[in-house]
Parts: sequence; C-alpha cells; structure tokens
Amino acid sequence: MSKEIRPLSTSAILGYGFPEASLKAGLDRDPHFIGVDDAETFRRVTATGVLCPALFARLYNVAEEHGLFTRYDAAFAFKATLPRLVPSDDFGDTDVFARQQHAPLLDVDPPI
Repeated sequence: MSKEIRPLSTSAILGYGFPEASLKAGLDRDPHFIGVDDAETFRRVTATGVLCPALFARLYNVAEEHGLFTRYDAAFAFKATLPRLVPSDDFGDTDVFARQQHAPLLDVDPPI
C-alpha cells in the first residue's frame, strides 16, 4: 500500500520570482512540505535569519529549548521539530488528520 505524499516545489522565474497566485493555488492542495529548487533562494532566506528556533517557539507557543530546528543545506530545506502539547488523537489534538500545522508560518515574510 503506497501513501500519498504531496510536495509543493516552487520554481522561480528568473528575475521575477514566484507568482503569488501560483503559490496560493499550490497551498490550496494541502501540501505535506514546501521545498525550493534553487540554492540562491535557500541562501537568501537563510541569510535573513528569520527562520530560526526563536521564531518557531514564538509561533507555536513552546519553549525554545523544547524544539529542534535543523537546516539541511544539501536539500535546501529547514525542519522544525516541536513537542506535541497533547497526545495524538487525544482531546484537544489539532493534528487529527495526520497533517502538520503550518498556518502560523503563512505570515512569515523573509525580506529577500
């Protein structure tokens, strides 16, 4: 039995960037993760310092020392691992569809 994995891979148009309508359409498909396909975008986002442990702690209301933030240069990716506030499938669990909760990240706008 294979499980569906829905990536959203953005591809920039040289000198233009990512069309906002295209990005929103991709987000409407409920992707499991978002990746960039070019080192330059990853480098620029990394250089801003916006994606960091303090940001995820603030957005997800957890102590910074309880989370794990990792940058994967070879994959042009960032990963934040945060503790569950309630056990899986317990009363109050907001992850009942086995999807991670990315809504707080929608307002993050790295100045690139």
